[in-house]
Parts: sequence; structure tokens; C-alpha cells
Amino acid sequence: MYVIVIGCGKIGYHLTRALLASGNEVVVIERDAHRAETATEEFGSIVVASDGTEPTVLSEAGAKRCDVLISTTGQDATNLVACQVAKWSFDVARVIAVVTDPDHVPLFKTLGVDVAVSTTELILSH
Repeated sequence: MYVIVIGCGKIGYHLTRALLASGNEVVVIERDAHRAETATEEFGSIVVASDGTEPTVLSEAGAKRCDVLISTTGQDATNLVACQVAKWSFDVARVIAVVTDPDHVPLFKTLGVDVAVSTTELILSH
């Protein structure tokens, strides 16, 4: 499976490690230069230091052949935009977003995000 991960903070980092360990082909897009450099030291050339909401960046990352895009930044707006661009501009079959504010989950689903994962709801459900 070909997966694009937007954001390489704690969630994106561990998700990328797990995806690679499972044999998936992964590209990571990280806007923060320092974080991208750290991720490159770990993952090598699969890391793109750029803005994952930009269509040209997603195109260069292979969004047209992407099976799943997962946006893991700490910013709900960024995650929503990245998922929408992937879904509507590149016809990515499955887009998944981490959602910080659980009140945003219905909006994400209404606007085409296939899976909106609220970290708050996950914690409260256990």
C-alpha cells in the first residue's frame, strides 16, 4: 500500500515507523524544517520538507497513486485541508485525519474525510 503521512510529530513519526515495518511504501511531508531534518535522519529520502496542503507538493509526493493519506499535524485546519486536497484534487481513495477538537469530527466527515480520529474521544472511550 502507498501511504502519504502529513506531519512527523509524535503521532506521524510512530505511525510512519509502523507503516514501514508492515511493508508499506510511505512518503512523509513535514512543514517544520527542524522536524523534517530529524525525520530524514531516521527515515531517509522518504521525507519531504514542505507543506502537505499544497497541491504541487502532494502531486510530487505521488498523491495520484496514493492509496491512503493520513494527516497527523496538531492543527485541525491543516489536517482538514490536506485531506480535502487529496480527496478532491487527486481522488485519493481513503483520507484519514487526526482531530484535536472532538467537536470538529462531524464537520470533517461532512466535508469528505473518511476517518476523523479524535485523540480526546479515543482516550475517553477507554
